[in-house]
Amino acid sequence: MEESDQYISKYMQLVGYTKEESLLFVTLLKKGAMTILQLSRETGIERTKIYSLAEKLIRDGLFDEQLDYKKKYIRVCDVTKIELILKDKIDTLQSLAANFTNFISKINLLGGSVSPTGVKFYRGVDGIKQQLWNCLSAERVINSYSYRNFIEIVGYRFFDNWAAEFERRGLINREIRSDEYVSSEEETHAQYRNFAGDQLRYLPNKIINIQLAVDIYNDTISLYNWNKGEIFGIEIVNKQFADLQRQVYEHYWKLATPMEPMNNSRLSDG
Repeated sequence: MEESDQYISKYMQLVGYTKEESLLFVTLLKKGAMTILQLSRETGIERTKIYSLAEKLIRDGLFDEQLDYKKKYIRVCDVTKIELILKDKIDTLQSLAANFTNFISKINLLGGSVSPTGVKFYRGVDGIKQQLWNCLSAERVINSYSYRNFIEIVGYRFFDNWAAEFERRGLINREIRSDEYVSSEEETHAQYRNFAGDQLRYLPNKIINIQLAVDIYNDTISLYNWNKGEIFGIEIVNKQFADLQRQVYEHYWKLATPMEPMNNSRLSDG
C-alpha cells in the first residue's frame, strides 16, 4: 500500500471505521466504481462480508450504488459529501471526549451500588500508574501521605499528564510529606512537577513515620509501595474505613506544618 493510501486508511480508522471498511474506501477511491466480485478479488475480502460492509457504508453516505445494465456497482461519493460525513463523526467523537469524565463518574456510581466493599491488588509500575489514574475520579479532595516523589517510579512524562488532568478536573490534593520525601528532594537527579490544587504540609518521623504513600478519596484508600525493590499497590473500597481514615488524617493535618513546593528550576521534560 502506498504512503497516501496508508495515510487515508489510518485516518478513516481514527474516525471510527474498521480496517476492512477503510480498505474498501481506499480501493474504490483509486479504482473507481466496482462490483462486489471485483472488490472481493481486489481486496481479498470475502464477497459475503463485502455485502454487509458496503451496506453499512452506503447507509453512512460514504458509498452509493450505480446500476449499469444487469450489474450493480459500488462507488465512493463525491468529496464534498465525504467531508460533511467525516466532520459529523469528528464532532461526535469530540462530544464523547468532552463528556467522558461524567460518563466514568456515572459508571462508578452504578458500580458502587452493586458492591460497596472491594479490595484490588496492583503489581509493578503499570499497577501504580493505574492506581494514580483512578484517583482522578475523586469527587473533589484527595488526602494523601507522601513517602517519596511519584515521578521516580512512574516517570516524568506520565506524572506530567496525570498532573495536567488533575488540574483540568479542578481537584485538590492535601498532601502530608515525610522526612524521607524532604530528603529525596535534595537528591541529584530528583525531578519535580508542581501542579495547581496541591496543598503541602510536613510532619517529621517522630510524629508519624510514613513508609509508603497513601491516598484517601471518596470511599477509597489507595496504598502504594516501591520500597526496597518491591513495587505493588492496594486499593480498599469501603465507606466506613475511608471515613475513619479521613478522621485520622484530619488529626495529623492539623499537626503538620505548611510548606512551599520546590521551585521549578529542576523540572524536566524528559
